[in-house]
Amino acid sequence: MAYRLFVLALGALLFATPAFSKNISAATGEEAIVVGTRHRISSTALDGDRFIRVHLPEGHDASSGKSYPVLYLLDGQRYFSHGIGLAKSLGDFGKVPDLIVVGIESSAVFDDRAADFVANAAAYQRFLKDELLPFMTDRYGAGDVRLLFGWQYAGRMVMNSFIADSTLFDTYVTASTWPLDRDFIGTFTGTLKAAPHSNTKLVIAIADNEGVVTLAAQAIRESLEANAGDRIKWTVKEYTDEEHVTTAYRTIALGLNEAFADYRWIRFEDVAEYQAFGGIPAVRAFYEARASKYGTAPEVDNETIHRIAMISVREGNMNTLTEVLDAFPEFLTHTSAYWLTSFGNAYLEGGMPEKALPLFEIGIKRFPDNTDIQTGLKAAHGVLDED
Repeated sequence: MAYRLFVLALGALLFATPAFSKNISAATGEEAIVVGTRHRISSTALDGDRFIRVHLPEGHDASSGKSYPVLYLLDGQRYFSHGIGLAKSLGDFGKVPDLIVVGIESSAVFDDRAADFVANAAAYQRFLKDELLPFMTDRYGAGDVRLLFGWQYAGRMVMNSFIADSTLFDTYVTASTWPLDRDFIGTFTGTLKAAPHSNTKLVIAIADNEGVVTLAAQAIRESLEANAGDRIKWTVKEYTDEEHVTTAYRTIALGLNEAFADYRWIRFEDVAEYQAFGGIPAVRAFYEARASKYGTAPEVDNETIHRIAMISVREGNMNTLTEVLDAFPEFLTHTSAYWLTSFGNAYLEGGMPEKALPLFEIGIKRFPDNTDIQTGLKAAHGVLDED
């Protein structure tokens, strides 16, 4: 394969540049916002040139040895900038890891696009597997965690890719997929029955007003219910407030949320949920597994520690509060004066002043002028002195 590079500048995308750039022209007050690189790939599988657009996360370094998850978007000329925006915004809130976003351009000629994704699906699969994925690995350090998204005919290609190799991508995401005739659904069902047990995820979305497209997706859901078992994880979402041409945008976000459910910090709603999860050992195991898969730090996220402590205080469960604070003593050097006071007061109200005192002592060192901590420290000493 031969590769040529083009710079891709999208002036409307605001995420890619800092608020006060040093590259602003002194003369014009303007600056191009460059969000990625465009490549021409001479494809043997497809017997012609194909173009892709590549966006890299901030700080990307292919030579670092870090493995980057990748979001691959068919019809990349439509969905590339949307994918970048989602990767950036969800990443900022800790919902997804640093992502490479790849937009795979398709033909503007309807019949050519349909041929690529339907009639020539086997050749397109070879392009993905044997040409595109190796290129992304060699050039950009793309990892083994990858998603493939497609809408309409491109959604059919995503389904074809799943049928051809259900483990090539970790998550297959489709919106308003068409055509899905009876023979195709039969082939899909056969794939489900023979699929190996894996962590593969299949995300399918449609609007409820798409006629035969909606009916076909409902047939796919019935096949999944009957045949998927525990071999793959799947979601079928039917929107009541979208239409055929708008389903793609929400579905890309849905696919990212499903794909990276094992990345987000753990948020327990109550102590019972925390205990059912397996307590501290299971929480530690989750973050160690996340670190192994995504290259993140193996330590338990402070947000999770805070959440366990908070629900313990809310429910008056001092045993669980003690468990989490004893397991993660360094957390107390990061949390706020408000929460140090709340934890200390919870112990005082629970008749455990000996547990409250060390918290207020930590608090007074960090926040010596905080009146709530001063009051709590005095109260803890008062109760203990009485005893």
